[in-house]
Amino acid sequence: MQTKYILTTMLLVLSSVTHLLSASYIWTGTSSSNWNTAGNWSSGIIPGVADFITLNSNAPNNLVLDQNRTVANFTINGDTLDLGTYTLTTTGVTYFNGGLVSNGNLNISGSLCHFGGATINARIEASCGYYHMNGGVFLKPVVLVSSGTSNTTGTGSNIFEDSLTITHSGVFYFTMGSSTNDFLMGL
Repeated sequence: MQTKYILTTMLLVLSSVTHLLSASYIWTGTSSSNWNTAGNWSSGIIPGVADFITLNSNAPNNLVLDQNRTVANFTINGDTLDLGTYTLTTTGVTYFNGGLVSNGNLNISGSLCHFGGATINARIEASCGYYHMNGGVFLKPVVLVSSGTSNTTGTGSNIFEDSLTITHSGVFYFTMGSSTNDFLMGL
């Protein structure tokens, strides 16, 4: 009986450790728009909270959140992400390189948040070590908290259609619009 208990305990521990390891997943969208369909992900496995996900511009079905979701690293390179009424939370490195994020909320934390060309029609609340602000379009309120030990940089061409709030308590500078102007339409 004791051996059975030890084996069961070991299986539970190994199962828990497996879930803590991170993996990278690419949205293929081959089956549907549902996050919770394994066939929509490159590995055939649904990503979890420790994982890295990437949305490229070639998926036949755009990703639609079916509930609040959390991932470690997130990159969008040109696809469309519909948050619905839900929140996507990221806890590591986040890249908005292109594409469209609409509806819902983005709750971003981690070491780096890069806004570089995406259009975001969702409320953003971000608390990152540092930011890159290069040519994003923001249609809803944006709240940025910076507390990092690196310079935050922004070359410009960002368009803010709604409110922008920046709280900076980092060691170095928070710079935006260093090469071209940013446009604050919602002030």
